[in-house]
Amino acid sequence: MISLLLWRCPLCAMNDALTQDSRLWQADRLRCRHCLAWWRVRRVPGDNFYLRLMSTGVSGAALAVGTERSIGEWYDAMKQTLRLLPLHDPALSLLPGEALYLASGPVRLQVEEGDPLFFPHAPAMAGVDKRAVRAASAGQGRLFLTDRRLVWQGEGPPRVFPLVQLNSAYAVMDQGLALMVGMRLYMAHFLTESLLKWVTYLALVAGELAARTGRRIETSHF
Repeated sequence: MISLLLWRCPLCAMNDALTQDSRLWQADRLRCRHCLAWWRVRRVPGDNFYLRLMSTGVSGAALAVGTERSIGEWYDAMKQTLRLLPLHDPALSLLPGEALYLASGPVRLQVEEGDPLFFPHAPAMAGVDKRAVRAASAGQGRLFLTDRRLVWQGEGPPRVFPLVQLNSAYAVMDQGLALMVGMRLYMAHFLTESLLKWVTYLALVAGELAARTGRRIETSHF
């Protein structure tokens, strides 16, 4: 779906606001639930998808109605609106001076079967070849990204992953967000939102962390 790529309205900069309407015998329509702008979708076989702006809604955008761009060009326009702005979510208690940047909807988390953070009674797997380690479900919950840590809230107590221990964050299409924390691998499957949104925010936070501490986190290109 186009809304999983354009996870932020290029006009009003609202996250998770775009939805794609499929219409029988007519071109699909992409619309923003926040500013009410909408685009007509045109597919050119062997080339690309193009979006023609049909209404700017109430966004006050300077773009003229009728402006048509490829999805890649709209994606670039979307990226120009990106800022790390603190938000509030009552489900997460912040540390003094900590800023929350992203809070997920429902997520399924896969962890290594011997991870003591989730399975404290699992047998020790020190020295086991990583290729032999299987994934186990940690259930469904929510993921939070702050300027200092990733926090998983599901069954049981919250699990905290300090960003200084995060080595990499990569998008694995059709699977989820692969997180390497220390020497352990985690995979987050987002059920209702864009995987690319999380990779983008993690890359932005990683840039701030590197500037502040020198600690580098490898991320997918966004």
